[in-house]
Amino acid sequence: MNKVIKSYKLRIYPNKRTQEAFIKNIGCCRFVYNECLNQHKKDQNKNVNSNFSYKYYDNILKDLKKNNEWLNEVDKYSLQSAYENLDNAFKRFHRGLSNYPKFKSKYNPVQSFKIKNKYSIYIQQNKIHLNQYGFVKFKDKRTIQGTILFAIISHKNNKWYVSVTCGYVPIKKLNKTSKNVGVDVGLNDFAILSNSEKIAKLKIDKMVNKCNRLQHRLSRKQKDSNNYKKTKLQLSKSYEKLTNYRNDFLHKLSIRLVNEFDIICIETLIIKNMLKDHKKANSISNVSWYNFFIMLEYKCNWYGKKLVKVNQFFPSSKKCNKCGYINRDLKLDMRNWTCPCCNETHDRDINAAINILNKGLSISTFGTKGI
Repeated sequence: MNKVIKSYKLRIYPNKRTQEAFIKNIGCCRFVYNECLNQHKKDQNKNVNSNFSYKYYDNILKDLKKNNEWLNEVDKYSLQSAYENLDNAFKRFHRGLSNYPKFKSKYNPVQSFKIKNKYSIYIQQNKIHLNQYGFVKFKDKRTIQGTILFAIISHKNNKWYVSVTCGYVPIKKLNKTSKNVGVDVGLNDFAILSNSEKIAKLKIDKMVNKCNRLQHRLSRKQKDSNNYKKTKLQLSKSYEKLTNYRNDFLHKLSIRLVNEFDIICIETLIIKNMLKDHKKANSISNVSWYNFFIMLEYKCNWYGKKLVKVNQFFPSSKKCNKCGYINRDLKLDMRNWTCPCCNETHDRDINAAINILNKGLSISTFGTKGI
């Protein structure tokens, strides 16, 4: 049995007084984040040899509390988490994983703050106790397991959520099935399995078109007007619905593969480079391959299954899975081709999935080079 860190996102229904406290805490955290970022920029421009560590930001926070007494009215751990987020943002920037941190705006569609568990975040029936905010109602049938480490309260589209992160959550390993599979992803079909099964992609064209229409309508509104705010809320809700629909599909497919197979072989794709093709960028971003691969990876780790990644330069589509002949003249519009050596006719995608499976099994047996 594995013990992992797991988060549960619950929708909560706070009363007016609690909502006002949440909004105040969000504003204070945003203020601390922006002030720390502003001071960081000033010290960098002055070439001050400062050690930008937690102590550096903690000194800034102490000065802010002296000059702004209203900061003492909110949870101090939430304010500390604000500059911790800034420090993490700079670390990601220096590693080349994200852009330079930006100032936070109160007009962002998602606002949140973090509270740490000091033995006062716990659940009682259909209520959750959140430190000094007291009990807040929620609706969810799942049982929350493990030790609660912290919670993140967020506000989006006039809805309140709490994401409870728990440690030492027990997860049972799934039984072995003695089956392996290769998975090739595509744009015509979302996924093609080595057992010749093709999984259709989501039909989200209407939802995407609706988001595009609302985006166009929003661009024609006068900024900060009432109609602008109404349209912006409609657009945010449409994007939220699209995201939920897509994530539901990805979660169901990924858990199904983990349940049915012991070894899952996939091809590593540099999606960032693929998005540079402007003709296919929208289609690639809509299918959300990256999130699918992330879900497969952590679910395999949770449930004791194995995920093998095959290099993206491996000629999975061009190689005959029967005799090994490589068809170097194969073009993207050729969905079927016949091997000149063994006269075997291949479906391009199924052939690729079989080759990914064979290569993945050789990597799993003989190491990264395979055979």
